[in-house]
Amino acid sequence: MQGIQNRAVLRLYTNNFVKFGVNPNPQCFKPPVTVFRRPNHTISEQGRSRIKRYIDFIDDTASVKHFKSKELNREFNYKLGFLTLTLPGNQLTIFGQNLLKKFCHNKYCRPHFTDIPNVLRYDDNTIKHFLLNQFLTELRTRFDVSVYLWKAETQDNGNIHFHIIINKFIYYIFLRNTWNRICNKLHLIDEFYEKYNHREPNSIDIHSIRRIHNLKKYFTKYLLKSDLGRRKVLGKLWGCSTYVSAWKGVRIELEGEKYLEYLKYDEIFKGRVYYGDFFKLFKLCPVEISFYFPNSLILQEFKKKMLSDYNVNVNLS
Repeated sequence: MQGIQNRAVLRLYTNNFVKFGVNPNPQCFKPPVTVFRRPNHTISEQGRSRIKRYIDFIDDTASVKHFKSKELNREFNYKLGFLTLTLPGNQLTIFGQNLLKKFCHNKYCRPHFTDIPNVLRYDDNTIKHFLLNQFLTELRTRFDVSVYLWKAETQDNGNIHFHIIINKFIYYIFLRNTWNRICNKLHLIDEFYEKYNHREPNSIDIHSIRRIHNLKKYFTKYLLKSDLGRRKVLGKLWGCSTYVSAWKGVRIELEGEKYLEYLKYDEIFKGRVYYGDFFKLFKLCPVEISFYFPNSLILQEFKKKMLSDYNVNVNLS
């Protein structure tokens, strides 16, 4: 029995870690019945939690890269990029544009706008299937981007648009030309040319996120802000790359000296511990642990598994 008690399992993330317990009487535990049904155009609490966890992972594992851009002819540091993709043409029919402009001005009408027939030329799922999916595919194949997270929203004019976080610098002309070319699968550039007599709409906005102090808070607030007052997005609201969705932390089994090290955490990190029914959550990052335990065996295994499982070299200094 003593050997069983001197063991534990931790799940370490980049900004916290969890010690799991065991339900002492699992047959008596029954989860409560949930009666609330969320609207199908909003992100669930579980989805919001996953987005926050993925943003933490993207920000914590992204390194600051210093390089010289031949296209811009200057040197700068780059960590993460934030793209906004918009449509160069109208997604709504003439009937839909007039209806949105003249009648649907309030926050109660707009969320149900797409329930009305014949208001969309292309529905949101068509835009995502033919345009967004190809753009993400070309990010992976042409530009070698493996880390990204996207969210769909609607604009005041009724068009859908997409926000995307990426961890690689790509010259904006390349991205704009790629997105415009893809948009013409639905003849949106041809229509733009007939109206403005050129084929280079400013359909993509790119920001290099290197001056904002708290990137996690910025991204989380921006991507999870309320869409109340705009028409709802049909279909999937957000997604991420396979590399990001695979992030489930690092599992470490504690025994021997690693277990003895863990026993000291309760006292040293008092006030940073939160208890659930069957788990204990420590709200601190590995860098804070390394301050008190410079030769931590737990962190050594964490670094090893981060490198082997996610190809990330964790800096604990």
